[in-house]
Amino acid sequence: MPQKNERGAMAVEFALITPILLLLVVGIIEFGILLVNQAMLTNASREAARAGIVASTPRPSGTGTGSITSIVNAYLTNAGLNAGSATVTVQNLTTGVTCGATPCCTAFQNDLSVRVIYSYSFVALPSLITGFSTPTLGATTRMKCE
Repeated sequence: MPQKNERGAMAVEFALITPILLLLVVGIIEFGILLVNQAMLTNASREAARAGIVASTPRPSGTGTGSITSIVNAYLTNAGLNAGSATVTVQNLTTGVTCGATPCCTAFQNDLSVRVIYSYSFVALPSLITGFSTPTLGATTRMKCE
């Protein structure tokens, strides 16, 4: 049986532990969202590289309408991410040329690289994390041209 001088001790302990527990739970949720965003970047990079290496007429270019960059932006938008926060670099690694308006896969077995860099913004605790720099997520896919 609790003594009279211990009344309210559980309430004080609960009040001390609750903010730490809530911060831990929200941090786990934030980290989960960050991992999902990383998976979406990896998938976008992979989808764009696959579209860039497949033999088609006309072959997709690095930038412009119907290009590898627009495939990445469409994938990120469909995934609910801000495609404007992403930077896409498409490069023919065999020739060392960064692809622009011209097709990247100019010859069979060339190496095509699609790199997506994304500035992640915190969702759950943006006001508490403003002192930290925003993390930059990235994904690179390298495939052989068909």
